[in-house]
Amino acid sequence: MTALTINRTSSVSVELLTETEAPAGTLDGVRGGSVVYTAAKSVHGSAALTVADNGQAVDWLTARIRPVVTIDGYGDTALGVFLVSEAPESWGDTGRVWAIKFLDKCTILDQDPVDAAYALDAGSVVTDEIVTLIESTGETNHAITPSTATLANPLVWPAGTTKLQIVNDLLSVINYFSLFTNGEGQFRGEPYVKPASRPTVWDFLDGANCIYLPTFTKDVDLFAIPNKVLAITQGDGTTAALTSTATNTDPTSPYSTVSRGRTITRTITGVEAADQATLDAFAERRLIELTTPTASVEIQHAFVPDVAFNRAVRFRRTPAGIDGRHVVSKTEVSLDPTALAKSTLTEVVDL
Repeated sequence: MTALTINRTSSVSVELLTETEAPAGTLDGVRGGSVVYTAAKSVHGSAALTVADNGQAVDWLTARIRPVVTIDGYGDTALGVFLVSEAPESWGDTGRVWAIKFLDKCTILDQDPVDAAYALDAGSVVTDEIVTLIESTGETNHAITPSTATLANPLVWPAGTTKLQIVNDLLSVINYFSLFTNGEGQFRGEPYVKPASRPTVWDFLDGANCIYLPTFTKDVDLFAIPNKVLAITQGDGTTAALTSTATNTDPTSPYSTVSRGRTITRTITGVEAADQATLDAFAERRLIELTTPTASVEIQHAFVPDVAFNRAVRFRRTPAGIDGRHVVSKTEVSLDPTALAKSTLTEVVDL
């Protein structure tokens, strides 16, 4: 889109919300900050703000914020809804300043453990149980993609297990992404799509319309990368455990059994899977994930609304010999409208 590739004018505001997410005006006194999303964390999103005390009346214990980036010719992009996790204050000649840290709404489930053993029967509809857990925290803004998949075996979590852990365990059973929230703060649970099959949301290309800096770092991890995954479910006295293997035999991959001339296996036991097809998908997914970190680049670029964690992009840097599909594993957006965003892009491996 032209508005995102030409010289642009941007602005940033931080909306203040009540605990029910009703609008409560704009947060005053913001001197800077950033928003970070990391795919590898269970609570994916975090934010940090420096806020001067201008006499604004804010209850940090209940307040929620929603940073918004506005690009002329494009519109508004909400960066998520966040709750305060820390609000230390410092005092100087000009008064009080808060250095506030925030976490996205998944922290609500992460800070709410079950106070007794939590049991689900075989045959329970998994997505229905996920919705029940989310709503048990008082949150109703969710969009969990419905599925008819049911639990093949009863499951029990001990007292003290967080509701986020239980939800993510259930999402894994049906091969969904882990729970996340979108820019508007809505809880999302969606079927997992392997990186090679995800649509490309942006092309980071060198050349006339390049929007990233030519300086970047590349990390390559060559150690102990498996080329086979063996996944095994938990059997019982009447039901045999299911097993599934996924093997990298791609001769163009330097880590495959063909290239290395030997097999390096990662065994994963106790997997909860609704059926054999789900277990097969799990084994392939884990093999891809364990192989994917072989190459990643960290770039600085103009903010692009669609470039979010777990999404696929194309990255081309001709002098470095790089031109291929990558998945965004981490993003950092500065709340300074003149600053560049940062993204870590992980090379896509298709097996």
